[in-house]
Amino acid sequence: MPGYMNWLESAMTPNLPIHEAAAATCIWTTDHVNIDESIQAANAACRVVHPLVLVQSLIESTSMRVVQGDCVHVDNNRLSFPMPLALPLSLPVFMFHALIFERRSNVLNNNQSAFMAWDRRVELQSIYPRTDGQDAIIKVARYFDDLYGVHPLLAQALSTGHSRLSSVVAVCARALRRCLFTASAIDHAICGVVRATWHVSTSTRFFSHLNDTLYGACIVWRAVKYDPISKQACGTVATVPLVIDHSVGLVVTPMDKTLIVALLLFTEQFTLFSVFRGVDETGMRDYGVPAPLISFIITCRQIHCKAPEYYGRATTPEISEWETH
Repeated sequence: MPGYMNWLESAMTPNLPIHEAAAATCIWTTDHVNIDESIQAANAACRVVHPLVLVQSLIESTSMRVVQGDCVHVDNNRLSFPMPLALPLSLPVFMFHALIFERRSNVLNNNQSAFMAWDRRVELQSIYPRTDGQDAIIKVARYFDDLYGVHPLLAQALSTGHSRLSSVVAVCARALRRCLFTASAIDHAICGVVRATWHVSTSTRFFSHLNDTLYGACIVWRAVKYDPISKQACGTVATVPLVIDHSVGLVVTPMDKTLIVALLLFTEQFTLFSVFRGVDETGMRDYGVPAPLISFIITCRQIHCKAPEYYGRATTPEISEWETH
């Protein structure tokens, strides 16, 4: 009997090998490896500690120790989960699925998980150097951008006072999410079409659509003289959003140009996105569509051609316009 009790006592309070304890302190990486095990570990940890507390603990410290085959957080022993078979785990994926678990357990929480990630990203982005936990929550905020976020220019265009115009912008936002999947890809596409100069000829069918859009939506614009040789406006305007016949520039705000894109592509009057679904680049050029809008349409035609790049794998561009607002 005493021998059994000695064995039981030693089994309950194991003497951890040095190499096992060391391994437990470096199970995390900010890369996206062992995604399935990261998800399983996150869900297991959520069953013993509230997900928001769990993520906050990992932001402060990622150090773990092994206790009877479980990884236990050194500062919060309630945070624990079974030792994974393959090391390391993805820290951003772990955090993300912990917060998603919280969404599953309480549907009426008003997206507090996403708000927590976004708030911490704003707080931590100006800090350098950052810890692994701080870097991870910034990545997690990008994942929530993919699920819930609306691009700043689209959000501004949605604020237009006309409900019918707002509904068209909403259709555009939904289409971009279905086609491009991630916030980074949407940002890249929108910035490419809005910031570039459109060259339009009055002899094309596209010009008549553009003209109808400007007047029909009551978009405010200002005409400036454009020098085709220097490719600049004559005056103080740095860039010209629209150039007509290489001689007249039309200045509109980025928000209004975003609205123009949505109206041209998705209104019942024009539906150019549907019209050009099977048209190649040459056909669109003959129609008079400016080159930046052609690139935008071709990019958006990728719908369902590939699986979505979740978990932050899509990194073009690495620094999104979203992160500067």
